[in-house]
Amino acid sequence: ALVGDPGAGEAQPPLLTMMRDRFGNYIVQKSIGLAQGPQRDALMWKLQEHMPSLKKSNTYGKHIIAAMEKSQSARGPLPFRPQ
Repeated sequence: ALVGDPGAGEAQPPLLTMMRDRFGNYIVQKSIGLAQGPQRDALMWKLQEHMPSLKKSNTYGKHIIAAMEKSQSARGPLPFRPQ
């Protein structure tokens, strides 16, 4: 639900809205730290898709990128994403 449902045709998935929000980005950071298994992979892949906008964004994007890097260093790189 956080990353959005590809079949739902949402204009903007909840994750994207939360990444840009003052308080929502904190939830995204905590989700990165707590997610495990396939949920973690899906979250991280979705965040990777939005990496350019995260890098351009204000301070919030930088905090999310730092949380992603910390998670990947602690848990290892993401597995190959099947198409």
